[in-house]
Amino acid sequence: MFRILKLNTTRAIIQKPIITIPCRMQLLRQLESKCEIPENSEITPVMNEATIRSPEITTAKKIKKDFYVQYLSASPPKTSSAELLSTHFRALSKSETLDFPNLKESLVLLDTVKDNITGDIGSHLLRAIIVLSNRWRDDAVCRDCDFAAALNVVVHAIEKDVHQCSPRSIATIISTLANYSAGLQQQHNRVVQIVANEGAKKIQLFNAQEITNSVAGLAKLGINNKAFVKASIAEAINKAPQFNARGVSNILNSYTNFGLKNDKLFWLFCIFGSQAIKKVHLFKAKSLSETLLSFAKIEMQHTELFRVFGDEALKNPEVFEPQDISNILRSFAKLWIKNDELFCILGNEAINKIHRFNAENLSHMLFSFATLGIRHKELFEAVVSQGYEHYGNFNSQALVNTAAAFAFMDQAHLLIPIISNELESHIFSTENMRLLHIWHISLSSEERASLQPKHQEILSGFSKSFNPASTHLNNIEILLTKSHPEITWTYNYRCPQTRYTVHFASVSERLAVTFNRPSSYVKDSKSRQYHLKGMAQLKQQLLEKYGWKVFQIDYRIWNALKHPLEPDETKTWNTLNRPLELYEANTWNALKLEEAKIEFLHNLIV
Repeated sequence: MFRILKLNTTRAIIQKPIITIPCRMQLLRQLESKCEIPENSEITPVMNEATIRSPEITTAKKIKKDFYVQYLSASPPKTSSAELLSTHFRALSKSETLDFPNLKESLVLLDTVKDNITGDIGSHLLRAIIVLSNRWRDDAVCRDCDFAAALNVVVHAIEKDVHQCSPRSIATIISTLANYSAGLQQQHNRVVQIVANEGAKKIQLFNAQEITNSVAGLAKLGINNKAFVKASIAEAINKAPQFNARGVSNILNSYTNFGLKNDKLFWLFCIFGSQAIKKVHLFKAKSLSETLLSFAKIEMQHTELFRVFGDEALKNPEVFEPQDISNILRSFAKLWIKNDELFCILGNEAINKIHRFNAENLSHMLFSFATLGIRHKELFEAVVSQGYEHYGNFNSQALVNTAAAFAFMDQAHLLIPIISNELESHIFSTENMRLLHIWHISLSSEERASLQPKHQEILSGFSKSFNPASTHLNNIEILLTKSHPEITWTYNYRCPQTRYTVHFASVSERLAVTFNRPSSYVKDSKSRQYHLKGMAQLKQQLLEKYGWKVFQIDYRIWNALKHPLEPDETKTWNTLNRPLELYEANTWNALKLEEAKIEFLHNLIV
């Protein structure tokens, strides 16, 4: 009835004397399985009245599509074959035009073959029907087509025969319902759960792409099927080298949406982080940014990955869209990884594309600069010059992030118009109240006076959101008193203007001493140097604005003031034979340590 002659890897002749409806499926199988031709190769078909009619010069992909459209969507099959009907629907879904009578007749035929629809056939029918619905449901001639009823028939058939579904069909069902079912206003969550449970049993048969599609579908539907998720994590770890760059990005992003934090997931991120480093040159802009954001979401600081991906981003910054720029900078800021060069280059790129940012992307980007204490004056000026109305509506979080960023840049007054317009239309959390209070006190007295009285009252009330900090630094207070006996120090003093808690303050002398712990610093991924975080810098900036002289005690310098006799040396002493000598040495060293710290404080506060 037909034959396919494969001459070589680049050319083939396809001949058929006659195409009858029952043989369409068989011909399609032969065409797909035997015509193994490279994607861009040329095919010259033999042209006669019994030959598949296709363009004179085309590609293998094109000839397959023409075959689908011309022959398999010509008319509904006249036999009650679920497999043939599935092929017919797939052909219709690939057609660029619609033959309405054929579509309506085909939908009716579904009910006659429902008992013969297997899980695998159902997966193909499901995808084709939903694609047809999304494409044609608004067309006037399709209003009588009951896509929802057809979908129900297929879904029930899948549910009945789910144990026969192959891994590919399971992945297709989950991803199809996740990506297309919204068009029919249906989300068959029950069948998704059943299919996912079956997938958990067959997880070892899944390849990397099928695992990715299934996990991504479940994440998009918001279904945390514990059996499948747990099994898929273990299998993804075993098959990590098989995932391509896009697969790595998709599966990591999907797992973060389940809200999981366990050892298995941590191990998966470690392994996939190593794979991502090896394949970094294969990552496109979107995949690169989403991978970094996934690590930030689970708060896993993979320093080497961020260093390598940061270097990769610097090679072609112009390929990043506003969403990508925002995601990258937000990821570095969330994990406290500082990279001045990357922020500078991407900040410059953001200036060129500032007209394409929306409020959410903009706020995340600006707040990232403020969080890490990186100043980019030109970027903030570009944001203002564009006009806030261009970015769309600011939600409460976007508004607060933007306000805090401008306060850090000492340009809080530039946000007075937008704060005045948006303040009463949002409900703010306690943390957001704190940030808005910081913005408010960053304004000068004249700038605050320009606000409406009701807005001044609201912003002044936000100062109550500051809770007194709990610190335990009594020993430093004693040493401060010894180093400066003429000054009266107040422990844990709360500044009335800024509402910040200062560890040690002399109100009469307007002196403030703060002890900076490790959490106050961020490490530069390039220079390996530590820098004060943006909010810590802003605290000092605001205290100085209100007339305080601020002194910082760096915990590293404080801890480096060790006594001459190191602990390792102490351990070598024979404590049994010389206990008195050891006691005297330690006492002497403790006194020396106190003297060293008093001297440090005396030289610091001058």
